[in-house]
Amino acid sequence: MLPVSFIPANLIGFAIAKYVSGAESGVPGRTKSLRFNIKSYTVHLHHWFLCLVMIGVLAYQGIYNSIVFGLLSGGSLQGLTYRDFYKLIYKKKTNNKIFSPKEPIGRI
Repeated sequence: MLPVSFIPANLIGFAIAKYVSGAESGVPGRTKSLRFNIKSYTVHLHHWFLCLVMIGVLAYQGIYNSIVFGLLSGGSLQGLTYRDFYKLIYKKKTNNKIFSPKEPIGRI
């Protein structure tokens, strides 16, 4: 049975994640996304994924705290509400324009 503190912590975690994240997929939030590039791919570590990893690490270490687990699971659940929650690795968008001046360079 879940401790009583888990459910309020879950709701608070959901609310915090909602506050700091973007309003919808592709809209920047109050905090920057954790993204990095590997060759022609972008790896986007979504907050729901990071929360699940932290839950796994804490459980593996034998650390069980219903408030921490509630906060992290609330953050994970909120992240799963986005349309692009499953896109962790995707191909980089390429811009084929090498040079595109607004005005021609040098007039004759």
